[in-house]
Amino acid sequence: MSRAPSRLQTFIGSLEAFYGPLAKPAVTDPLEMILWENIAYLADDARRAQAWKTFRKRIGTTPEEILAAPRAELMTIARAGILAADRLEKIREIAEIALHEFGGDLNKALDDAPKGAKKALKKFPSIGDPGAEKILLFSRREPLLALDSNGLRVLLRLGYGKEDKNYSTSYRSAQEATRGVEEGFRLAHRGASAPAAARAGAVQAHSATL
Repeated sequence: MSRAPSRLQTFIGSLEAFYGPLAKPAVTDPLEMILWENIAYLADDARRAQAWKTFRKRIGTTPEEILAAPRAELMTIARAGILAADRLEKIREIAEIALHEFGGDLNKALDDAPKGAKKALKKFPSIGDPGAEKILLFSRREPLLALDSNGLRVLLRLGYGKEDKNYSTSYRSAQEATRGVEEGFRLAHRGASAPAAARAGAVQAHSATL
């Protein structure tokens, strides 16, 4: 006899019926994921995707290509978001770290020392535990439930974990509450990718039925 779907499975089914199938991540290479997150601050998905397309075509994604690129060219691309000058410096800093600390090959560095992979990733700007875990998940290195703030909010509203004033405590609480629950990975991705207003409405509507 087949097992009845879990509460989380039921919720996932409702979200997928509402939003449709999950899209594959646009970028899965570790260094490219770090660049993707920093290339256009507070840009929407469409503007970020366009900025990334331009970046790959005009600049390239190796540390050497980035550091050789004219600053004016980097600035033009970074203007897809706000604080473009800050983004320019962060992009160059990312390239310098990749080149000087990891020999220009972040993939090899992560594969050679998997136990230190998270610590290595956190050397890059704007990468904390959640960001490092997301990179390890989507680059298929570790099966971690990597949550951004939106994915975490969805799980907490569903009662998975306990919200705390300390973000890290809330984050770990939600991870622990969903440990061993495969559907949690899909919920984290869905919660992060859904538009904010629609996501909040869907959470409220579906939570009442679970």
